Amino acid sequence: MSSTRKAKKASKEETEFTDLSDELWGKFEDKLKDWVKSTLPDLVKEYIQSHAARIVDEYVSSEKFKQSLAECLNFDASELMDRVTAAEEKVNNLTEIDMNITELEDKYSQLSAELDNLEQYTRRTNIRLYGIPENEEENTDVLAMNFFKDELNVPVAKEDISRSHRIGRKSSPTSGRKPRPIIVRLARHNTKVELLTRRRLLKEKRRPFNIQEDLTLSRRKILTYLSQDIEEGIISKVWTIDGTIFLRPSSHSSTIERCTTMKQCQAIVAKYS
Repeated sequence: MSSTRKAKKASKEETEFTDLSDELWGKFEDKLKDWVKSTLPDLVKEYIQSHAARIVDEYVSSEKFKQSLAECLNFDASELMDRVTAAEEKVNNLTEIDMNITELEDKYSQLSAELDNLEQYTRRTNIRLYGIPENEEENTDVLAMNFFKDELNVPVAKEDISRSHRIGRKSSPTSGRKPRPIIVRLARHNTKVELLTRRRLLKEKRRPFNIQEDLTLSRRKILTYLSQDIEEGIISKVWTIDGTIFLRPSSHSSTIERCTTMKQCQAIVAKYS
């Protein structure tokens, strides 16, 4: 074989080998890329996790971490105690405020009751007359004396009356409203007691009049409150003597309770409800 043919043959074989090498290298690159995409991440992840766990374990076991943790816990505990102490102080302050408010409310109630008692005492000789017709030129002293004599059979002299007048806003005769009550201040307490004792005659004769003690506003509110309990059957009877309110519970007919404040009255009603 000539040297020329041998050279051509060698060149062809070299070309074929190169092509085969390129083809194999291409397939290897494709496989390598698939492996990098599918397998390598898991291997890297496992490697990182393994080494990270080891590194964390080593750090947690180290004296540096223990010292750092102790300092952190001590700081947090100190801060927590400070906050707890501050909260306790606020609670104590609120408790003191509540106690002060309660004390003030108790003192206010006590003072209000004492003032009401004083006001009621100033009314100890007063009575109120209801249902007596009004007229323009009336003299309430005369109207009261005639009422005492004609309706209660109790003669009362002019000097037995300190003063008298109607209370409330005056209305026109055509308004159809009831006549305003007359308040009468008597000169003697005994006269008041005698008149109030005779008021039963008004019921017996079915007269359209009424006579009552002159009570403070707070005690008149108590009577209004008790009237509801009478309707509900809790209280059977209510009356007053010198400003003190007496009541008889329906469930205990032999018991007589007394009160002068709304709080006392409500406690009594609650006891028999």
